[in-house]
Amino acid sequence: MYYPPRHYKIGAIPQEIVVGDFIWTLEGASVEFVAAVIENKDDLARWGLLEPSIAVTGNHPFRMLDHYDRHRLWIEEGIDTTIYKQSQLESQGIHPLTSNERAELAWALSEARTRVPSVVRNAPYRVSATMQFPSREESWRIYFVDGSSLVFECVEFPFRPNTRAIGEQAASSNH
Repeated sequence: MYYPPRHYKIGAIPQEIVVGDFIWTLEGASVEFVAAVIENKDDLARWGLLEPSIAVTGNHPFRMLDHYDRHRLWIEEGIDTTIYKQSQLESQGIHPLTSNERAELAWALSEARTRVPSVVRNAPYRVSATMQFPSREESWRIYFVDGSSLVFECVEFPFRPNTRAIGEQAASSNH
């Protein structure tokens, strides 16, 4: 399965969706990662799906599990997931973070950890991007959460200048 073509430069090779990819969802408002790519007949049956799909989660940090399935994610690991059918990827604005955006996310997380009490610094977190109107200034919003996604702390600060590259093809999907 590949990312929707609207996020590629003309002539670029489509990028395959891989477990662990950091992606923008909700038209670039949330940073999540691909927890499962569900394509073959057995996987579709195990997930109870009829068409190829991906499972994504906004619970960070990403942990590679040996076997992702609905039971393991929801029951054993307590990881909340959203399923997107392949036919929904474009309309939901799902596209990979560019290598530059991944670097900025790493910077933002590091910066956010300096702004919260030490007891919260290594807590799981969720990431979103907000835009202030009319200035169109974008900000990172990082929520430090507990295992139930109850928010301990929320940190928000502006993107560094010229760091958001929506539409640029990701150079690599390795993290």
